[in-house]
Amino acid sequence: VRRTRSVFVLINLIFPGIAFNQVVVEQNKVIESSILERDVYFSALLPGDYNTSEKQYPVVYLLHGFGGNGNSWITRCRINTLVDSLDNCNSIKDFIYIMPDAENSYYINNHDSSYMYEYFFINELIPFVDSIYRTKSAREARAIAGLSMGGFGAVILSIKHPDVFGICI
Repeated sequence: VRRTRSVFVLINLIFPGIAFNQVVVEQNKVIESSILERDVYFSALLPGDYNTSEKQYPVVYLLHGFGGNGNSWITRCRINTLVDSLDNCNSIKDFIYIMPDAENSYYINNHDSSYMYEYFFINELIPFVDSIYRTKSAREARAIAGLSMGGFGAVILSIKHPDVFGICI
């Protein structure tokens, strides 16, 4: 049993390092927000051919849960390894994944307007992403998904902004 457990731990430690490594991970990217009056961090996961192609890609916004941050989908969920593996066996299409840091905002504006995260997300983050990456900016090519608090944010943002998001997962 001990040997089996050791092998399992070793495979789990090594596998992310020997994955197909076709996706491009950009962590701790920064957008300067005038709405929030501070810098906001986000991470991006780009298709493996992003730097060698001229294609435009649909975008999936992945929202973290309470206590998480813009790197949580990478550090806790290993989304890069999953997408890389699915891409390698042609089980997934190429997308750009954006993972913004929302602290514990629930991705909404505060009732007293002291923290306007929803406005930042819709009016600054999405246009910024569309300006620095080759995205397909039509609503049909923009999805939003989340985990826990991020799931709440995904539902609220997609309901309030059906002109922005074509898919809520």
